Amino acid sequence: MARKPALTTDKLKDLGAEKLAQLVLDEAERNAGFRRQVKAALAGKSGPEAIAKLVDRRLSGLARARSFIEWDKARAFADDLRSLTDTLVIRRRATGWT
Repeated sequence: MARKPALTTDKLKDLGAEKLAQLVLDEAERNAGFRRQVKAALAGKSGPEAIAKLVDRRLSGLARARSFIEWDKARAFADDLRSLTDTLVIRRRATGWT
């Protein structure tokens, strides 16, 4: 069996920005968690206020939710919460929030 080529930053840079952007968009359409990560990264370019607004909107949505989480959706929900906390931690470190 042929070996899979290793992904490296240099190899990805060789693809070019347009091709990478299209790959990101394609994956964001299929994967809601990834889409939220991309939105957080884009908000990060606008500053901490934009990230705070994004997180506040997500937390408000969770607070309003009244449905029960079915067992087959529990992993996706946990991944969603993990992604939200990762966004907070990573952005806090990157921006020096206190």
